Amino acid sequence: MGFINIAVNQPSGRNLISYVTQESTGFIYNRATSLFEGTVLADVQLADRAPYRFSLLEAPASTYKLDLDVTNWEDGAYKITVREVSGLNEYQDLLVETHTVELGDPVLDTLDFNIKTAEARTLFAYITNLYDSTHLKIADYTFKAIDLVTLPAASRHEYRLPYTEVEPGNYTAKISSSIPDGTYQLATLELVDDIEVEAGKPYNFTVRGGKRVTAARENLVAINHNTGGVDTLRYMTASGIPVGDALITMYLTSDIAQGLYTSPIATSSTDADGRWKLPISVENAQAGTYTVIFEKSGYYGPDSAEV
Repeated sequence: MGFINIAVNQPSGRNLISYVTQESTGFIYNRATSLFEGTVLADVQLADRAPYRFSLLEAPASTYKLDLDVTNWEDGAYKITVREVSGLNEYQDLLVETHTVELGDPVLDTLDFNIKTAEARTLFAYITNLYDSTHLKIADYTFKAIDLVTLPAASRHEYRLPYTEVEPGNYTAKISSSIPDGTYQLATLELVDDIEVEAGKPYNFTVRGGKRVTAARENLVAINHNTGGVDTLRYMTASGIPVGDALITMYLTSDIAQGLYTSPIATSSTDADGRWKLPISVENAQAGTYTVIFEKSGYYGPDSAEV
């Protein structure tokens, strides 16, 4: 099965919903019939819109997520609109994204990132290489080992990938196809009175041959410190001391066997007790398919475990 994954950052306790429209027909998806229908949403009373709404789940706090199964959708482009609902009131769009589906899978074969939100916002992104935690310097497309937390404000602009407002409320961030093959994280922020404010959930993506690629991920399971038994993958020293703030990186074991460390699946980190702050989702394959690398640079590791 193929899934489109949506994530929006908003204050906790909100009620966020989404509509899905097929761009070629303008038809809207009806969850009750599992069909795209020629209904005009503006003609539907707010109290009667439930069949057309997908609810976003808040997990963790302030992050709202939606997973859309597109397995049976026709090939083409689909517009996904996220709004807040309070009682019978439906507010302006928080996010509008367009996704392409082919053969039941989402297609992400370009390096453009497109978002729709309020007009006249100063949006930008930081690009991080998940292999070595270096950051993309926009001027020459090289990756530098810098600490964004301590980097002076005057130097930060060198690492900010700008979003261009191509139309009112429509923004595009373009990454050059010269970026090396690898796995990266894009973090979108907004500049408000010279203060950086998180404007979206960090997004991991893989580049192959100058294109952003994806593949269907089926039968997902969450890996954390309790995988294989209570605290089996908790990061501890040989003497039993928890290692906090360590980097956790998940790889395919087949890549590790070939000495390939440039395409990690995802990363997490440990809390003060050596337990995972966030799980990593992988396909439910046979034991030994994945290798976890633990490391606190300059202190502990790298240490590994197969799962």
